[in-house]
Amino acid sequence: VQVLKGSFMSSRGFTLTAIILKRSNYREADRMVTAFTRERGKHRFIARGVRKLGSRRASFIEPLSIVHVTVQEGRGAVTTLTEASADRNGIVELSSLAAVSGYYFIAELIDQLLPDAEPHTKIFDFVCESLAEIAVTPDPEIGPKLTAFTALLLSELGFVIPGKTFAGLSEAAAAVEQVTERRLKIRRFFMHIPVQ
Repeated sequence: VQVLKGSFMSSRGFTLTAIILKRSNYREADRMVTAFTRERGKHRFIARGVRKLGSRRASFIEPLSIVHVTVQEGRGAVTTLTEASADRNGIVELSSLAAVSGYYFIAELIDQLLPDAEPHTKIFDFVCESLAEIAVTPDPEIGPKLTAFTALLLSELGFVIPGKTFAGLSEAAAAVEQVTERRLKIRRFFMHIPVQ
């Protein structure tokens, strides 16, 4: 996946490369978007008017799209997403429930484990590569890939020793839950990920 190597500021705000982690409805026509950006780490943005019919930005802020966004910092902690466009490899059609579940597993791990506003460029690139791999991986191999992804992510963040391995996806998920002290929501979809 090609990504921008830096952010820049114009009169319209900052341009960032982002992985959309999740979004929720906000007020009548807006959405609150949580994104992991390469340049500035994890952030939350308000996308105003995207729930209106004909919004050109709506399709670009679906979970796990890799997009270029322009954001404008407002008063207090409010940051508004003003523009969005797709990275050329950033919107992928997934052909199986296992792949979809794998994508959401990665998104939840990033959302739960990474603090706000701390850049992790190495992890960002690693996530992009992992999402691209999951999209083309046969279903029986997705579980092992997610298990390995979890071990490397926890190691990179300093939660486990380098070289740590897990026996399977459930053990890897349990290690994450021990760190976050909360149960992963994606667990209910583990049934869609074949176990070798």
